[in-house]
Amino acid sequence: MWLIEKFLLLLIKINKLWKSTASNPQLAISKTVSTNTITKMGILDFIFGKTIKINDSFFGEMRYFEFKNEPEKNYFECKRHFKPIDKEIEIGIEGNVNGPTEKQKVFFEQIESDYEKIISTIKPMIENEFQNWKKDFKISDFRNEFKAVYLYLPRCEDEMKVWEIGFETEHDSNHTILMTMNDLKATEILVDG
Repeated sequence: MWLIEKFLLLLIKINKLWKSTASNPQLAISKTVSTNTITKMGILDFIFGKTIKINDSFFGEMRYFEFKNEPEKNYFECKRHFKPIDKEIEIGIEGNVNGPTEKQKVFFEQIESDYEKIISTIKPMIENEFQNWKKDFKISDFRNEFKAVYLYLPRCEDEMKVWEIGFETEHDSNHTILMTMNDLKATEILVDG
């Protein structure tokens, strides 16, 4: 057992040494693709699977998840300030290793600017769903009762953009509401918890 522990400690030391080479441009493992910097992590990631991080000028630091046999499932995760709630939210963005496209950035900004329209299509669906548990349920002040916590953006290659937005609510802290949207119109609701 102690041999395994010593081996793991050795791997951690090698990983730290590997990462410290990033300050030496001749030894660093990073490259620039368009305006995004891509960095591959250390030797532990080599053993347990690689993590690719990029620093996007619009979305900030992003982690890339790749499905080699199903590239249409490749996506990024990040956190970014979301103007309508004046807080950071988690974002999933479909894409390839080059980073988010200009169309995705424009679509994100459209979601921010059209948030009131989005709320107007979401509100009746949430009320209808919650009335299954609370007969006379009505939303008085959507912005105070429901907080956006998650967005999932498509590749934005098609005219009709199918995407998701998730909310937490003061009405039930044990559940998250996930809305599927077609452009700015809510089409499905999932209450998860």
